[in-house]
This record gives sequence, structure tokens and C-alpha cells, in this order.
Amino acid sequence: MAVTKRKRRKNPWRAEVHIAGVRVASKSFETSGAAHSWHDATKRRYEQGKGPIGEMTLAQVIRRYREVEFPGKVGPTRRRRESRFRFIEESPIAGVEMQDFDGGKVELLLDWLVKHPRAATPTRKSFVEELKTLRVVLGFYRDCYDAQYVPPVTRWHRKRALFKGPIPKKSRDFYLSPQQARRWLSALSCVGSPVFHAVALFQLVMGARIGEACAICEDAVDWERGTVTIKRTMEWLNGDGTRARRIVDRTKTPESRRELPLPPEVAQVLRKAFEGRLHVLHRTSDGRLTRAAFHMPNGKLLCDGTIRSVYGKAFRQIGLPWAGSHICRDTNATLALAGASLEAVRVNHGHASIVETEGYAKVHAMIENVVPGKVAELLFGEFHAQGHAQAGKGIGKGQ
Repeated sequence: MAVTKRKRRKNPWRAEVHIAGVRVASKSFETSGAAHSWHDATKRRYEQGKGPIGEMTLAQVIRRYREVEFPGKVGPTRRRRESRFRFIEESPIAGVEMQDFDGGKVELLLDWLVKHPRAATPTRKSFVEELKTLRVVLGFYRDCYDAQYVPPVTRWHRKRALFKGPIPKKSRDFYLSPQQARRWLSALSCVGSPVFHAVALFQLVMGARIGEACAICEDAVDWERGTVTIKRTMEWLNGDGTRARRIVDRTKTPESRRELPLPPEVAQVLRKAFEGRLHVLHRTSDGRLTRAAFHMPNGKLLCDGTIRSVYGKAFRQIGLPWAGSHICRDTNATLALAGASLEAVRVNHGHASIVETEGYAKVHAMIENVVPGKVAELLFGEFHAQGHAQAGKGIGKGQ
């Protein structure tokens, strides 16, 4: 069928153009009318011989990907892809025509990447992400231009991308215990500006994303009701891939806009931030000016790279293996499940689906797994209780 509806929340209508039984173009839309309109116009263009030519180079496909796919991607995804695109566009394979692009060109890219100066940096462990980005671009070319094209990225290429050996997997319990969180916050108070300690505390207690925390403004706080509204986020990248620092009046998803109760610890941090002499103003979409809570001492808005660097330095000081900012959100969800329902955590975090929240529930279940004891109690009753008491006495005696 030309237009089909899929079971997904975003852009459920899928339009596909087939010429002589071969899919030559496809695109997703929010409405059925938009999908049918695009399908008819695109098919008419192909039938008139105005479809994309097969002599496109890889660099041209990347540019086309930016034009078509980037507008629908969130900021973090665009930043990750853009940084990887630079490697590919500077490599010898950028000018290769797609009809000649095979597995040998992927090997040529890997050979060039391993010799790149960035490969010698201690933090560079692999080029797996660059390979994934290439795979995304080749998949885009297949979906939009040549349905018979098979992206030549294989498992062997992925192994070659790990040029410094396998990367250790993250621990399944990717969260901070309350004791670790307090030690980390204490270390942060001694590293860099006090603003990083304030942002980290806000993230840990409120479960906010790094962009949401950095975009908190005075008009989002209701001191009388004791609430804060997450309604903005930070953008650190322009559409053309250049760096930026600006607050935007939107959230990652519609569900991410939420009103949260304001604990006294966070209220104290925000009051101290707004009492500072330096005022950094943000102009809202309706033209009003409001003060940003968190900013650098020189008056500039916070940079995501600087925040992650300071966070990582504090982690290393207390001997913890983590770095980055998302662990604050993971910790908040995991610890909150000790006394809150799954739906409450979902709403607090602004998840679009409860499936995302269930990942934290699995971690919490591993921490406090009482299922075997409950089942034994139901099966054996008093016998289980007596045995549990005796085991406790034995542990107390050091047996």
C-alpha cells in the first residue's frame, strides 16, 4: 500500500513510493492527508524522470540527510550526529559515489580514523559511534534513493572500530546510593564554581535532564504554591552544527512539560541563585524578560561540556567510575521507586511511555528483591518465620 498507519505516537502515517516494484522513497507524517499529498507529488516527479540520480556522493547524502531528517531530531541527537559527520566528511570516502560504496570503503574509513590524531587521546576508546552514524546515513540512502542497496557495515567492521580493545559494559545498577550521592555533592562543592553543585543537586532531587536544569528561570518557580514548572530546555547546537548556548521555550517532548513540588533543599538553592548580583535574562516567546537561575560567574549560560567535565572530575575524586550528567536522573528514579509508584515516577520524569520508567523498576527490584522470601512465607508459613529468626541469630553470632 502507498500509505500505511503504524502503531507509534509520533508520525504514525508512513508513505512509500514504488516504481516498477522497487521502493524509491519513503517518509513518515503526522496526518494521513500529508502522507497522501507527499506520496502523489513524489511519485509524479519520479514518473517524469526528476527523481534523485544514482551518482550521489556520500557527502551529498549526508547533506540531504541533514535537510530531511535533522528537523525532526531532538538537540542531543543532532549534536551527536553532527560531531560524527565531521569525521566522515573529512575522510577520503566523502567523495565516493554511492554506486561504488562497498565494504572496502568502510575499511578505508576505519584505517583513516585509527590514524587520526583524535585516536591518540586517552578518552577515545573506539570509533563505534562514527560507524553507527555511517550506518544511519547509508540506511537513509537505501530508504530514499535505492531500495536494493544493502549497507556494507558488518560485525567485523564493528570489531575493528574497537581499536583499543573491548569497552567494559556499564554496571546494571547504574545509580548512586544516597551515601555516594552525598559524597559526590560534597566533592562538587570543592570543584570549580558553586553553580555546578547547585545544578547537580537540582538534577538529583528533581530528576531533571541537564538541559532542563540549566534552563530554569524565575517565572517557572511559584514560591507561594511551592512548585517549579519544567517548561524550557537548553540548546547547545545550531541547525548547521555550530556551537550555541540558548534557552528555548519548549521541552524534549510534550510529556516533559510538568509541574513538580519544590522541596526545601531545592528552594534554598534557587533562592540563593536568584539573590545573586549578576542577572542573566531570557526573553520568553511572548516578549517578557525573566532571570535564569544557573549561569557562569562571567554572565554566560552554562555549557554542557563544561558541566560533564566538572561532574566527571568530582566522580574521580571520590573513586567512582561514572562521568556525565544522566546518572543524576537515573539515581532519582531508582531511589524514588522505594516509596513511589511507577506511574508517579513516570510523571515526575516526563516519560512519554511507562516502558521507559520500567527500566528503573528492574534496577530497584534487583536492589531490594524480596520475592523469594515472600513466596517462602506463603508456602511454609510459621516454619519459614522460625527459620528466618534462627538465621538472624546465627548471623549475629558471626556463624
